[in-house]
Amino acid sequence: MRNVIKAECLSKRLSDNHVKLLRACLDLPFKDERGTFAGKWLKDHCERQGIRFHQGWLTTLSNEGLLAKDDLTRGGTRRYYRIADEILAREILEAIGTTP
Repeated sequence: MRNVIKAECLSKRLSDNHVKLLRACLDLPFKDERGTFAGKWLKDHCERQGIRFHQGWLTTLSNEGLLAKDDLTRGGTRRYYRIADEILAREILEAIGTTP
């Protein structure tokens, strides 16, 4: 019950662009075995799907507890993320009426 209330509250705070990006994170086909993905991979996926992307929107999703920044050391300058709470993320999409 607590997740449903949290999902409804978050769904009202997130913009359409945040929601589309969250859905893209869930739909991202290429994640590692831990579900980790690079922001660059997501950006490329969004461009192919016609979804607007902004790095700051990932930060917003992270600040809301939907994404977790992963501090993997793989070299380079890519920032890595993983979905922190997949159930909550799907409940938000369901509350908005846009389930993956």
